[in-house]
Amino acid sequence: MTVLIFKNLIRTKETSILFVMACFMLILPIVNLFNSDFMRISGEPESVSFLDFLAGEFDVQNMLILPMVVMAYLVVTAIYTPVATGRMFLYKDLSRTTIINAKVLALLGIYTIYVALQVAVTFGLYYLYIVRFDYASGLFLPASDASAAADVISIAGVVFGELLTIMVAVALATRFSTGIIMFGSILWICLCATLPQLAGARYAVPGGYGTLLPSLGLPVTLLLMLALSTVYAAGLYAYARRRFSRLEY
Repeated sequence: MTVLIFKNLIRTKETSILFVMACFMLILPIVNLFNSDFMRISGEPESVSFLDFLAGEFDVQNMLILPMVVMAYLVVTAIYTPVATGRMFLYKDLSRTTIINAKVLALLGIYTIYVALQVAVTFGLYYLYIVRFDYASGLFLPASDASAAADVISIAGVVFGELLTIMVAVALATRFSTGIIMFGSILWICLCATLPQLAGARYAVPGGYGTLLPSLGLPVTLLLMLALSTVYAAGLYAYARRRFSRLEY
C-alpha cells in the first residue's frame, strides 16, 4: 500500500513544486550575471569545501520556509483530504494502522527524494561552477575537522527539524482542517528558527544543539539531537495513529 500511495503522491503538483525547489541553487549562476548581493558567496581563498557549500545550501532552503510549507500541504493531500472527501471509505476493510503507516512512509519517501535531489544538485553546482572561484577549495571536506563537524551538525539540525515538521503536519491532519494544519506547521518552523537563539529554550529543538559541539564533540551532540527528535517523532506518531484509528469515514 505504501508504494501505491507513494506513486499517487509523486504525481501531484505539490511534489513537482517541492522537487523544483530542491533545485533552487541553480539560480546562482544567473544571479551572479547581474553582480547582485543576493546569494553572494565569499570567503578566504580556497576556504569553501563542498560540505561547507552543502551546509549553506541547506540553511538557505531552511530559511526559505516554502519547501516545508509545500511538504505540509502534501500531508494535507495525503491524510486530511481523503478523509474530508469520503475517499477513505474505499479502504474500510484495511487496518487503520496499516493505512496511516503507509501514508507516513510514502511522505517520508517523497522527503528523502527531495533531500537527495538537493545534495545531487549542490554537488553538481559546486564541482561544475563554484570551483572556478578563488574561495572554493575543490575539496569534498573542509581542511579542519571542527569545520566539518559544524557542517554536519548544521545539516542534521535542518533535516531533523524538517522531519519533525512533517510529523507535526501528520498529527494535525488527523484532527484539524487545512488552515490549522498549515498554521501549526509554520508555527513549528518558526520555533525551529527562533528557539536556538534563546539560551533558555534552544535545546527544545534539534537545531539548538550546535552550541554544545565544542564541548561535547560530534558523536554526543549528534546523538542528543537524534534522541530529542526521536522522542518528538514518537509522540507525534502515537498521537496521529490514535486519532486516525478513531476517524469516521
